Amino acid sequence: MALTTSFSSSSSTATSHRPWPPLLRLVAALLLTGVLSLFLTSSTLAQTRKKAAGGGGGGGTGYRTGIGLRAGSPSGVTLKHFYKGPLAVEGIIGTNFNRRGINLTVLIEKHGRAFQARGLNYYYGFGGHISSYARRYYYDWYYVKYKGNRYFYRDAEYYENGRFWGVGIDGVLGLEYQFADLPFTLGVDAKPFAELTRGEPFFGVDGAVSLRYVF
Repeated sequence: MALTTSFSSSSSTATSHRPWPPLLRLVAALLLTGVLSLFLTSSTLAQTRKKAAGGGGGGGTGYRTGIGLRAGSPSGVTLKHFYKGPLAVEGIIGTNFNRRGINLTVLIEKHGRAFQARGLNYYYGFGGHISSYARRYYYDWYYVKYKGNRYFYRDAEYYENGRFWGVGIDGVLGLEYQFADLPFTLGVDAKPFAELTRGEPFFGVDGAVSLRYVF
């Protein structure tokens, strides 16, 4: 109620300059990607795409490098590059909106044909990450949201300003579909991780959907 009152009492000028919510910015970015794809579906590009696939990209995927958007946890930008046969390195720069955090993840992945289906590949691998969180929001999320009675110690340490860092290890298991006549892949993955943050270990599973432009 206090939050509602605060917004209602704000001036129209302050409201007009309020930044877009993170989720709205992500939706806008996905829409922009969709619009750009319309300019990449000409017959000339489709023929080039088929030739590239026939030439055999990394690990039989038909492409060498892919860059795009990742929607999930974390959400952000993903870059994948094949460096030796079916082996690829993927870098993810993303954010956890609810925890006011940012992550940099690097994964080594091995790819192969899934279910003998054309254009569908599985991949698995491992890697690591570093992360940074705003102290207050991090403790709100882990200590309030994950406790059934929604109670935690309101120690001043939990609410001090600033950020702190974490490091961890990651695994990944996913499926990726490569469109036949479009220079895009659509993938889904599960990413279990273990993280050490301020001496407190945490285990979890992230998941996301990724759309990449490939070449």
